[in-house]
Amino acid sequence: ATLMESSLPATALALGAAREEGLLIRLDGHLIDEADISDELDDAQSPLYRFLHDRVQQAARESLEPGQALEWQLRVARQLAAQPVEQQSEHLFELVGHYNAAIELLTDAAERQRVARWNVEAGRRAVASAAFAPAHDYLGHAVSLLPEDIWQSDHSMALAIHEEAANAAWLATDFDTMEALIATVAGRARSPIERFTVDEALVQSLMYSLVQRLGLD
Repeated sequence: ATLMESSLPATALALGAAREEGLLIRLDGHLIDEADISDELDDAQSPLYRFLHDRVQQAARESLEPGQALEWQLRVARQLAAQPVEQQSEHLFELVGHYNAAIELLTDAAERQRVARWNVEAGRRAVASAAFAPAHDYLGHAVSLLPEDIWQSDHSMALAIHEEAANAAWLATDFDTMEALIATVAGRARSPIERFTVDEALVQSLMYSLVQRLGLD
């Protein structure tokens, strides 16, 4: 109802056809019949529903026009982002998943920076769980969401995110991306310490590549 910007009774009525086809079920697992519908419309605490099967949900998504699908992804993301911090954290992967799916619609600089930070946190959690490919994806999105002037406006943030993204790329064995990120950091390094971190990462990459080649040989 919130996403449709409608009342609970109006939303329940709009979902009537799907209920009649048995495509929606209550969260307690009981199918909904016509007698339930009228009761729900009079009930301020309308029950929650879910799709009968994941394939039904997928078919519903595919029935949308591409632009509509992105708009709904962004609506869901913003609804999750409006929740208290504790709930944002609990549903972090779902939050960033919806935002990343609609990333091309993000134009507000402040919102893009918030989403970048959420992607960084999702990337860290993924690395901690040894889910290196998703971590690489999250941190790649974080880099892409940074403003063009990030190295001037917040050098430390830019450095940290690029280093974490490079590390995730290394863990995911995407060495081309890792080296591109390292090159970016190398060109922006302000101190010997920052430069040392870059060189250390590059040496790790080269050593791993050598081990891989020797193993293949």
